[in-house]
Parts: sequence; structure tokens; C-alpha cells
Amino acid sequence: MRNVFIPIAAALVACGSYDQASVDAPRGSDATVEYTSTTDPPTAPATPDSYSLHGTIVVVDGSIDLAETALSIDTYIEGSAAEACAGALTITASATEAIPNGEPIDSWWSIQLAPPPECEDAANLLSHLGLGAYDARLDVGLAAHGLSDATAYGLYTQAEGEPLWLVGVGGTEDQLAGLASPDPAAPVPDGRYEVQALVLTPWPSP
Repeated sequence: MRNVFIPIAAALVACGSYDQASVDAPRGSDATVEYTSTTDPPTAPATPDSYSLHGTIVVVDGSIDLAETALSIDTYIEGSAAEACAGALTITASATEAIPNGEPIDSWWSIQLAPPPECEDAANLLSHLGLGAYDARLDVGLAAHGLSDATAYGLYTQAEGEPLWLVGVGGTEDQLAGLASPDPAAPVPDGRYEVQALVLTPWPSP
């Protein structure tokens, strides 16, 4: 049984607001004047609830080219319009791994990450990523990103000890434009693959 799909999130919308109030005492009275500040006191950064991955994976000799691959994340907190953090994820090490049993994945890599300074919690965000079969259940997200014509790979991710997720799409420029199809033979051929999450991925458990 596949355990890779999460419900499609076509949009994440949250509206932030605040109430401004002050109570002015009558001139010359003994009443207490109370003010409510519109500036919240400093708080510790909140752990995100979910994230979205995007960027470029460059494959050379079947392996991830660390120097040319560039990934970034956007993170989200439920009920908040603000991102928890965002920035580049640097892959510091990678190795080609065996395909998880029964999964429709063509290439699967273990990775180690160096997160952006503002996203220290992202160090353990991903332990593996890969490219494999696309799933039509992602079509709504594909259209929302202007990629309805794409004939590309599915993007798979996993954090250590977490489920394996099918989160988006990955392909060459021609594949994303619908001008070429993925090679049906595994592994994924060498090349430059633009990747884009089409759903929000749950943040891994601490």
C-alpha cells in the first residue's frame, strides 16, 4: 500500500488582525488610565506546522550534485498570516539509496541539510528526497501553479522516522512545459530538475 499522499492544499490563507483600544480618563479625575499596546511583546520563534519545498535538483552520474543543487523552503504556522521562517536549504551530503519497497520512485537519495540561520529547526526537515511517478491527485495543485501542461516526475520527500510523502512535481524545463516526458526507465537520467511542492508538508515531529 502506498502511504505517500496528503490532501491537496490549493491555497493557504490566514488574516492577521489586532484590536487597538485605549481608555482615556476625564480631565481632572482620579480614574486610572489603561492603554492596550498594538505591539506584541517579543516571543520565542514558533515551530512551523507545515512547509513548502522548491528549487533545483541537479543529477550527475545518478547522484545529487551538491554544488549545483539549490533548495528553499517556505514555512507556515496554522492561523497566522506570517511565515515562521524561510530561506535556502543547503545539502551538505547525499548518497543514492535503494528505493523504498513498493514505492513508485525512480531515484531516491539520502541527504543531510544545513538550514538557514533563521530556520534552525529545519536541520532535520528532510532525510530523503526523490523523483518518481506523478499522481493525478496533484492536478489541482499543478494548475494552481500554472503547470497544467507539465509531464514531469512526482517529487517525494521523507524525514527520519516520518511517513514518505508525495508532495509535488519535478522536471526539466521541457517536461514542465509539456514538451517532453520522463524517461520510463529508472533511475532518473542526469539533468537539471526544477522541483515545486504542490501541497503543504507536515512539519516533522520533534
